[in-house]
Amino acid sequence: MQKPCQSGSSLFVAIDRATRSLLYRVYEAKTAENTEDFMNRCLEYFPFEVTHVLTDNGPEFTNRLIKSKKGKLCQKPSHLDEVCKTNHIEHRLTRPNTPKTNGMVERANGIIKKGAILKDNYVNKEEMNDALMAFLVYYMLYRRHGGVRKELNVKTPFQAVEKWFMLKSEIFKQNPSEFKNKPLHLKSIENSSVSQTTM
Repeated sequence: MQKPCQSGSSLFVAIDRATRSLLYRVYEAKTAENTEDFMNRCLEYFPFEVTHVLTDNGPEFTNRLIKSKKGKLCQKPSHLDEVCKTNHIEHRLTRPNTPKTNGMVERANGIIKKGAILKDNYVNKEEMNDALMAFLVYYMLYRRHGGVRKELNVKTPFQAVEKWFMLKSEIFKQNPSEFKNKPLHLKSIENSSVSQTTM
């Protein structure tokens, strides 16, 4: 879900396996609270019901590997586990130390890095955030994606959303035409929040 971004920042990334739709956001740190915030944003953003989440075993995602002083594993659910439980989502974990288990998000991280993060030398985080949001719009609406072309005979993640809506509208909570504006709306929200924090 997250990737180092710029001097201490982390980019949290979510990708839908069926449509290759993306959402990402820069956070100052990899914390359980930021993971919870990002997951809630994902639930608000994606136009369909989320049924499963796959993450690595980082402490921002799970308490599974945290041990007490007595050596007992933590039984308390993580912030993400709580959000998943509330929304009837199964939280799955990759095998420890095997990033290839979550290869789709690893590839997405590479695409984002190449398409936005490493594309320019940004003067500040606001510039980088602008580039990231512009890339999200490009990725969702215009960038051709081989995986969805082969599986659904469409070219972009947004077209895959439309195709899935035709095939299984009952899993959607929002019409694709309404969803199409979300990446553009995110860009304006991110820009206004950056402006507010720099004043």
